[in-house]
Amino acid sequence: MVAVFSFIDYWSSFLWPLIVINDVSQATIPLGLSMFSGERGTDWGPLMAAATLAVLPSLLVVILLQRQLVKGVSMGGFGGR
Repeated sequence: MVAVFSFIDYWSSFLWPLIVINDVSQATIPLGLSMFSGERGTDWGPLMAAATLAVLPSLLVVILLQRQLVKGVSMGGFGGR
C-alpha cells in the first residue's frame, strides 16, 4: 500500500522538479502539462489528451493492486478484524 502511494506521489511531483530542473527535456509530466498554458491562453484539447495519458500509469497501478489496497485499508481501519 505504501508503494502505491509513493508511486503516485513521485509520479505527480511538481514543486521540487520546478525548482531544480533547468532543461525542458528533463521536465516531469506535471511540469510538461503546465507548459500547455502560456501567454496566449490554454490549449485545452492537447492538454486534456496529455492529462489522460498522464493518469493512465497511476490508474493501472491502482487497478492491478486493488486487492492489496482494500486489504491494507481494512486491516488499518478495523485493527485487523
